[in-house]
Amino acid sequence: MIRLQTTLLTLLSLSVLSQAQAQQKADTPDRVAQFWKKFATARTISYTLKLWEPNFWLPTPAGQSILLVRNTYEIKAQRPNRISINTSPGIEREMTENGLVQRQYYFDFPGNYINDGKASILCLSLLRVYWTGSGMTRLGNDENDNAPNIGARWIFGENPMEACRLLPESIAQSVEFVVYSKTDSKTPKSELRLYFDKKTGDLSRRSRFSRNPNGEWKEYDRSEFNFWEFNIRLPRDTFNVRPPRNYMSQEAYDKLYNIKGGDTKAK
Repeated sequence: MIRLQTTLLTLLSLSVLSQAQAQQKADTPDRVAQFWKKFATARTISYTLKLWEPNFWLPTPAGQSILLVRNTYEIKAQRPNRISINTSPGIEREMTENGLVQRQYYFDFPGNYINDGKASILCLSLLRVYWTGSGMTRLGNDENDNAPNIGARWIFGENPMEACRLLPESIAQSVEFVVYSKTDSKTPKSELRLYFDKKTGDLSRRSRFSRNPNGEWKEYDRSEFNFWEFNIRLPRDTFNVRPPRNYMSQEAYDKLYNIKGGDTKAK
């Protein structure tokens, strides 16, 4: 009798566990869909983006693969056509060679890019210089060269999940993220993967992989997303394109330092 009760309890537990796992499999893609619905319908959006790139600047021991943080961006957007992107410092180093000291900078300079739909401005805190540019009609179609490359065309596009397929193995309970993959027959050695938090459905990561000569997949760049907020009240000056005090225009900077042709680049 005791053995029978134990068997029944075991079968019941397995049944409950199986139902819970099945429910989780059904709920997980739904949470991802809910995230994209919130993203597509929100009037205001705020999030943090951290860009990672392969290590080209420091010695890498044999057999290791290292990604370095390129920049971190604080992004605030308001539909239909306003965006503010605050950029953290990239890699900065000082090199001394033959008594000559050089200050070197990699990736995007620290600063703030703002587009209010009618005009845009990029302010670089490192130089106290600003660049001006045009507005935009909608998020994602900004044509200004000075705008940081945060993947806005993709994430604010009509269908960020186009051609993506769910990886079934990512539904397992032991896995932290639900993962979608995108491949192209024209580039069989590359793959795009989107990672979503299994509990919230929020977009957590966008990674690109390439297949090395040994046939192994290696991640070669990563966009890491955090701190999603939707329909929040933004400060009144979030999209203010007026030049800050004590900043000079790019034209004045070029003239002051005798830079010919006004061809100073913001990054």
